[in-house]
Amino acid sequence: RTTLHKYSACIKSFFGLLILIACFLGIDILKNPSLSAQRSIKDDGKKEGNDLIFDGMKIAKERIAEAKLSGAKELSLAGFRLKELPRELWELTDLNKLELDANQLTGFPDEVGKLKELTYLSLSENNIGEITNAIEELKNLEELQLSNSGLSEFPNPILGLLKRRKLGLSDNPLGSLSPKISELSQLRELRTSNCNLKKLPNKICNLEHLKRLEANHNDLSTLPKEIGSLKNLTLLLLSNNRIHTLPDSFGKLQKLRSLELRHNNLKGLPKSFEELKGLTNLDLASNRLGVFPQEICGLSKLQFLDIGNFKRISNQITIIPRSATRLSLDIYITINLLPIIEEQRKIIDPDDIDFVEMEKLREYWKGRS
Repeated sequence: RTTLHKYSACIKSFFGLLILIACFLGIDILKNPSLSAQRSIKDDGKKEGNDLIFDGMKIAKERIAEAKLSGAKELSLAGFRLKELPRELWELTDLNKLELDANQLTGFPDEVGKLKELTYLSLSENNIGEITNAIEELKNLEELQLSNSGLSEFPNPILGLLKRRKLGLSDNPLGSLSPKISELSQLRELRTSNCNLKKLPNKICNLEHLKRLEANHNDLSTLPKEIGSLKNLTLLLLSNNRIHTLPDSFGKLQKLRSLELRHNNLKGLPKSFEELKGLTNLDLASNRLGVFPQEICGLSKLQFLDIGNFKRISNQITIIPRSATRLSLDIYITINLLPIIEEQRKIIDPDDIDFVEMEKLREYWKGRS
């Protein structure tokens, strides 16, 4: 009995200790065993049955209140599933940056015109539909992101924003770009991928400050003849189009560093291409090239070159010019060719010193890697 009494005392002491620890941690296990689980649910949701109901409006208002109290210049209400915006938002007239991405907005909030100090505004991944004239009040706006926002035509009201430097319109079924885009004379970046574009307006060549142009996944077959006028362009993305030729002015893009032309219909490059001396990245995979472009061979700064084949569209390069060995030894050549059948192999004059078989060139690079 004495031993049993000792064990009982030990057990009571043990549970007493647990209770003390629980009290110290602020967990009232005895009164409410599920309290710890409930407290693990963040304050940005409500518990209903076994499901967590996300209350985006509540969180948005809390963030707005915090921003107002602290005098914040930046505010993100992205991903809150908001169908409308809290009216308190329009009181933050000192905001410089506002993110409203990935909500459920179905129209452009005209009240945004009250935030006249905004330099950055993003409404991507909503269903805005069209941009109203209210945006013209944002005279200081430098960057506007409207990707995947349900636009069916070019938003002309933005043309009055003379300070605009970055514009994102990707993933909208625009069909075309307004020739008036040249009015955005200070534009540095233009993103128009996956917009169902059949051509780029000639006026786009007047954007002399443009540094980045993205137009992947469209239906382009040609480029403006004067594209070489974009003398400050450093990055040009044109993959997944139907481009079959590049204009002669292409070589005037002297500041171009990165060029992506993957998945097009190019059979060759213009002679002026060899003038792109600053080019470091070039992607020509999955075109219709029959021979290795000689115009590439003198690009000494080239570090990445992809001339591989993917899917049905494929380059049919079976030989590479010996002059390609002048390229940087750090170059990464992806020769992802489909198996070459002997019958398809081009017959090369053994005395032709300008060409070597691809396999030999591959060994050349392998020996220096």
